[in-house]
Amino acid sequence: MAENYKYDHYKSVPDPAEKVNFKKKKPKLIAVVDEDNCTGCQVCVPFCP
Repeated sequence: MAENYKYDHYKSVPDPAEKVNFKKKKPKLIAVVDEDNCTGCQVCVPFCP
């Protein structure tokens, strides 16, 4: 019965990539403030945990 079906619509699906399970880089969670170069603008305060 499977011989009666045509699977032409699967031809447009690309082959899977060789390396699928790669890790994504996560953004850094901590900001480091260089106190010697700090101007006191307090822009970093909302981002401080």
